[in-house]
Amino acid sequence: MDRWTSEEVKSLEIFYPKYGVDFCKNLLGRSENSIKIKASKLKIKCALLNKDDRLYNKFLSEHPYKALEDYKGSQVKILHKHLLCGFEWKISPNNLQKCIGCPGCSKKGSVHNCKTYLYFIYIPSLDLYKIGITINLHTRLIKLGAKCELIEYEEFNSGDEAFIEEQKLKQKLKPYLFNTGKLVSGNTETFKWPVKPLLRKMD
Repeated sequence: MDRWTSEEVKSLEIFYPKYGVDFCKNLLGRSENSIKIKASKLKIKCALLNKDDRLYNKFLSEHPYKALEDYKGSQVKILHKHLLCGFEWKISPNNLQKCIGCPGCSKKGSVHNCKTYLYFIYIPSLDLYKIGITINLHTRLIKLGAKCELIEYEEFNSGDEAFIEEQKLKQKLKPYLFNTGKLVSGNTETFKWPVKPLLRKMD
């Protein structure tokens, strides 16, 4: 590609901050990578990208997904993890927000229709309590890598519903949070006593 002209640079300075890379691609006829590199060299920041980034982080905070790579734009595939089943795959933030669903759960239905458990357990070896969500309660307890006592659980028809309830519960239990780092996973949901049972009792 030819060197950037002064007119192109001026257009980039005017339009990139407000309208982002896609608009500038069409306007200037240059590749996305070229535009991002030039904008970076000129220290031009895209307010639109920052806005998208914030909206995406808000989406992640309200749904059972975690981004394992930095946000690079709504159309760029990055590695994500489904917090309900542990499956990891690359998908664009745009497609994830369209609720395409987790490939790891595809045989069991989408995350919206997947039966999910919110559980409350005691781990004797650590003398700690733990909450969590899973689509397979028995398998999850085994994978924790510690001998656990199941105290209570609640069943949901939707993974999203279980995730929302877990977030509410984590806020209530926040004063008792105690992370030992000793579990295979789930160390950010372990708590010291006193923790009162907050879920429905098992039959």
